[in-house]
Amino acid sequence: MIQKGFTLVELMVVIGILSVITLVISQPLANVIKYQRESQLNDNMRDNLQFVMNRMEKELKTSTDVTIDTTITPNKLIFTDQFGVSTGYSHSLNNDEILRTSSGNTTKLTENTVFKVTKLVFNERLYSLVDSKGLVTVSIEATSLNNKDKVSMQISVYPVN
Repeated sequence: MIQKGFTLVELMVVIGILSVITLVISQPLANVIKYQRESQLNDNMRDNLQFVMNRMEKELKTSTDVTIDTTITPNKLIFTDQFGVSTGYSHSLNNDEILRTSSGNTTKLTENTVFKVTKLVFNERLYSLVDSKGLVTVSIEATSLNNKDKVSMQISVYPVN
């Protein structure tokens, strides 16, 4: 008497082969998803830092009375707004974040949940002895939380003064 069907051994072999094929296919897919997430975090870090740099550049281009406080580390940028109102605007680095202070109100320009700012440096270079103020250079360095990616950005602005 001939019975049609599969034996238990044949079913186990087929399940084993399909498991190996699934494993071989899923591993590269998992790697692609992992690298895409890391790339997205890096892009978010760069976008956030570019936003901060653009904001600082805009504020510096229209500011007066720019001074750099080098008595503290890291140094601090202090300036007056475009209307000449001395509201105590300043940018500084605190706990791996860039902070903007105005009239006692502090705003975080970066978030240390995605990356940490490791360096914020302000420099000023005079063009001549006649100038009391000169070109202000802002340098920012940041690293991802897993320390895999590092970003450095720099701008130079000549304030109105």
